Amino acid sequence: MPRQYLTLIAIAVATSASAECYIRSNTLTSTKDVIERRADVQNTVVPLPSGQFRCTATFRTQIQGHWHTAEGQAIHANQAQACAQALNSGTVKILTEVGGSSLTTQEEMVCTDQSLPKTRTVKVGEVVRESEVNPDLQWPQPIRMADGYTYRRFVEPGERGQLIRGVIRQLNKTDWQVVDKW
Repeated sequence: MPRQYLTLIAIAVATSASAECYIRSNTLTSTKDVIERRADVQNTVVPLPSGQFRCTATFRTQIQGHWHTAEGQAIHANQAQACAQALNSGTVKILTEVGGSSLTTQEEMVCTDQSLPKTRTVKVGEVVRESEVNPDLQWPQPIRMADGYTYRRFVEPGERGQLIRGVIRQLNKTDWQVVDKW
């Protein structure tokens, strides 16, 4: 009898060991200042031996009528996502430096054997999940239009490091359709 329990435990451990794990992080920054304008964004992308990309975003921001130089850095498997995270990181840094802020960070490791959607290149007309495209930070909030649909802009990497922009519209709770790309 004990041998059967040990076998079941060994099978359960082996099954859970095949699960894919990732770290989910959530950062909330509270500040009284806002970025009035962002300009001169320059992304420098370096491919890493691991297959990931390190992006350094350097840009100018206008806060309380004054211009400040900001820089952020991030590493990600997707080049556009690395640059989006680097821009966000630089934004948080400059807001903290200029006006002070409170920062709350929460991280947790999540393991699952479900196949999770990954960001990818999409085609016009294709139905995708929202998490399969990278949000466009210049239009971060979804917009409800007169036709009754909710729209959101996205970006994906293009040739020579340029970003391709696009629009998706929400069909139901989980599905979005690619409407346009430019």
